[in-house]
Amino acid sequence: MDNRWTRSFLHRVRRHWVNEASCPVLCDVRLVSGQKLRVDLRDWCGILFVSPNAIEPATTRFIRQALRPGDVFVDIGANVGYFTLLAGSRVKPGGRVLAVEPNPVVADLLEISLRQNQLTDIVTLVQQAVSNTSGQRLQLYLSNDQQNSGLSSLTPWVGHLESGALSASNVLDVETTTLVELVRIHRLSRLDVIKIDVEGAEEKVWEGAEEVIRQYRPRYIICESSLDGPVSQRARQLGYSVEMLEPVAQEGTWGNLLFRDSRCGLST
Repeated sequence: MDNRWTRSFLHRVRRHWVNEASCPVLCDVRLVSGQKLRVDLRDWCGILFVSPNAIEPATTRFIRQALRPGDVFVDIGANVGYFTLLAGSRVKPGGRVLAVEPNPVVADLLEISLRQNQLTDIVTLVQQAVSNTSGQRLQLYLSNDQQNSGLSSLTPWVGHLESGALSASNVLDVETTTLVELVRIHRLSRLDVIKIDVEGAEEKVWEGAEEVIRQYRPRYIICESSLDGPVSQRARQLGYSVEMLEPVAQEGTWGNLLFRDSRCGLST
């Protein structure tokens, strides 16, 4: 299980070490795959620098096991690219990774990581927001908390608005796309594993993806959502089993869900 308490404690230690810097504190983190990931140590993602094993270990392990050479992996909500880089190391030769991240602050860090790991021929970075429509301009609420860029969302949670972590005064106009459109533009002939982490916008992502999910039948879809939510229901309707891969809430009903095609037998 992903120990969020441990992550928070370690992050507080690291935050004290960087002395609440007002400008980015950039560092290259060495991942379990041997790759280097560029992060801002002020950010919660910077906890990687302290303990790579504290970052969603069950999800990390599963993605590394599930991907094989020649696969196509789509990372929707890639952030700084932790899972993108891991996937890039697993799908070569012959595979492809599509990393989609609309937030330019973290997308710029991801672009640096792709170059320094020589993955630009395998990974395509798309700086758009995946939704249920293509070509629409929407407001991306950017995190006001420099210590957690992962809060940014097209559909902000009311708790983040009330706390001030997100606000209408800090938004970015972004262009939307759909997974159907991404498959067409990038001429993907298959989809093997999809990861969706979009801070509450997963239902819209699914609506714009269902056509190609039906067509290509990816083996696995990992989605941060609720076990009994609408996305889980729609996955079941398409013949996918639904299980909790890694809970991120104490009650255990919200977290990284695994949608498994009935033809696949990889254990978690």
